[in-house]
Amino acid sequence: MPYAASNDVVDILDYLLKCGGVARSAQLLDAGFPRRELLRLTGLGATQPRRGIFVLPSCDEGLLTAVLNNGRLTCASAAGHYGLWLRTPPPQPHLACGHGHGIGFIRHRTVRFPGHPSLPVAAVEDVALHPHLHPHQKRSAEVHPAQTSGSHKDHHR
Repeated sequence: MPYAASNDVVDILDYLLKCGGVARSAQLLDAGFPRRELLRLTGLGATQPRRGIFVLPSCDEGLLTAVLNNGRLTCASAAGHYGLWLRTPPPQPHLACGHGHGIGFIRHRTVRFPGHPSLPVAAVEDVALHPHLHPHQKRSAEVHPAQTSGSHKDHHR
């Protein structure tokens, strides 16, 4: 069932917040919001950095980078979205994208599993695999479940 059970504009803002503050118009329409509600978003504080993309001022910058570059956050950049602990956050977002253009992010070309259903984030299985694929990040991209943050064991020794 679509998220938008009513035409109440608070619902679309709430949905946009749950999407990290950024969403494509197609995602909002697929969630059941009528086009007239999308047209009202800019009057309610959202901006459109590009046609068909709605962004709230409080948006997650990594998610915005992913949407603007037609990719999904992956590797170390996606760890926090799954509650995974990361020793050192990356200085640039890591994106899985199937194209060879764009700047300001680390490009990963492959994902093996379907991504998050409402966020531009790679599947947790892909996220957890990446540190093992990059030996130069042994210490900085080690991920652990957040629940075990008191007893971190170095699996890369």
